[in-house]
Amino acid sequence: MARIKILHLITGLDIGGAEVMLTETLPKLPGFDHAVCSLSDMGQLGVKLESAGFKVYCLGGGKKFSPASILKFRRIVKTEKPDLVATRLIHADIFGRLFGRLFGVKRIVCHLESVLDQPKYDKFFFVENITRSLVDHYVAVATPVKEKYLAKTDIASEKISVIPNGINLEKFTSLPGKPEARQTLGLAADDFLVGYVGRLKAERNHRTLLAAVARLNGSIPRLKVLLIGDGEEMANLKLQAEELGITDQIAFMGRRNDIPMLLASLDVFISPSFYEGMSVALIEAMAAGLPIVASDIPSNAELISNQKSGILIPPESEAAIADAMSELYRNARLRQTYGEATRIDAQKYSIVSCASRWAAIYANLFTD
Repeated sequence: MARIKILHLITGLDIGGAEVMLTETLPKLPGFDHAVCSLSDMGQLGVKLESAGFKVYCLGGGKKFSPASILKFRRIVKTEKPDLVATRLIHADIFGRLFGRLFGVKRIVCHLESVLDQPKYDKFFFVENITRSLVDHYVAVATPVKEKYLAKTDIASEKISVIPNGINLEKFTSLPGKPEARQTLGLAADDFLVGYVGRLKAERNHRTLLAAVARLNGSIPRLKVLLIGDGEEMANLKLQAEELGITDQIAFMGRRNDIPMLLASLDVFISPSFYEGMSVALIEAMAAGLPIVASDIPSNAELISNQKSGILIPPESEAAIADAMSELYRNARLRQTYGEATRIDAQKYSIVSCASRWAAIYANLFTD
């Protein structure tokens, strides 16, 4: 049988969970011929994929399905002649099935990355439902994601497989100790460092985190919160920090390429997001052996066992976030206990295992 050619279609290739997963997993998927197509531009991860030897195309239209981007996609399909288009993120999901089928692609696989648990996404579920017959198989990153799609659409349950996100565990096997990591990064040795990795956008709930820091009112000496990531909420969050009088306690780190080292420098990892699919950032924090404070949402509860490997909190409660940070500050033994538990749990989320399960889904579509 000839090698299966896969065109991976994604909304963009800037830093994000789905984008990182694709970039990290493709090298672990031998036996297929791969090309990648972004609805937007090359992004930081597109450059990385190209340097790894993958062909990367960019439509340049972003979330708008312009005639130019559609025609460009048609040329790419005619050039690459993929057997399968695998889509990620909602705009690419819709674009890929509509125009992939129109231009003669044999199989479509849709990777479901998030629960989309807000009313504004109802229109996407409507489109999902009326176009579901164009998709051969769905791959959800977590059980809550599958359950949401089953509740919102008429997709058959057997048509959705659940394959958790994975990470490259090797990146976390030889991290330096906290003092060395902080020295390398130029961070103060005696600060109590809490970190959050994620795009600065409303659903990631940075605003409640900043309000929680202000609520602590200096009760955690030398508290510093590292916000690692970039996004449209940057200016608003900086203004909020200034208005709350906590500017000195909040460090906006921007996009970083040294996430494992940053994680090694932290005392606590926090993720108060209102919703997730399955957070790669959270799994990486677990692999770094960090105690976790995370929003009590279904996908996080699959990763974190409350009061065993971390503390789950209502995402809308600044008081609960503040109390959790305070409890972990006061109790070093508890931080150690939770950190040991998260490091063990993270071993279940190997990117090699994830890749092999993706490969089985792709291959099985061509066995008939």
